[in-house]
Amino acid sequence: MGSLHWLALQELERARANQEQPRRLPYLRAGKSEPEMMRLIFQDVQAIADTLQPAAYVFTDAHLLNKQTLRLILDELRSPQHFGRPRIAQSAIILCGRPEEKYRTLLGTFPQTRTVLNQAVTFPSMERDTAEFLHVIIFLMLHNLHAHFGQDVDRKACIVDFHAWTQGNWWLLDQLVQLLDRGLGPRRADDAPRVLTNSVLTYVRNVWLERQRAILPPPEEGNAT
Repeated sequence: MGSLHWLALQELERARANQEQPRRLPYLRAGKSEPEMMRLIFQDVQAIADTLQPAAYVFTDAHLLNKQTLRLILDELRSPQHFGRPRIAQSAIILCGRPEEKYRTLLGTFPQTRTVLNQAVTFPSMERDTAEFLHVIIFLMLHNLHAHFGQDVDRKACIVDFHAWTQGNWWLLDQLVQLLDRGLGPRRADDAPRVLTNSVLTYVRNVWLERQRAILPPPEEGNAT
């Protein structure tokens, strides 16, 4: 659903340029079977794309794609529905995934992705680079989340907590940003920045730690916890 996020950003840019309120994007139902996925693509995603004309589609968690889905995506980029257009890509595609062998094998399956596989950009963990993490989290707060720290929040301690929770891992940071977005609530109609208050931070901390407890392996026998 990374493409939906990109489309939403495109809609925000369009609305701001025209000094309008953003239009609500339709809720995309999760499909399980191939017919459901085809309806999802051609009835929902394609309808949004035809309206917004995005320059690129961004797929986060692209390592979860299978061969059939990636083939459909690559075919759709060449606009098979528009028979009057040449069979060349009409939009760019940005795939963001974990550097797993299965993912590299998938990208090596198709000529379009195989030719750029060796040029892939790797973002190393920021576990030891706290200065970069500080820069990234501040940028995400101001620009992606359109929020700022409240006066009742210790900003330095908060960022230290964020780094400890995610260990500077980009994928975990993405999950944290999504959780912060949910805790901050809907954006204001007057486009004023949202505020990360202590109550919001408490909600985020409780949910995050509960998730961590849910995925931690059980302690080995004989070890104290």
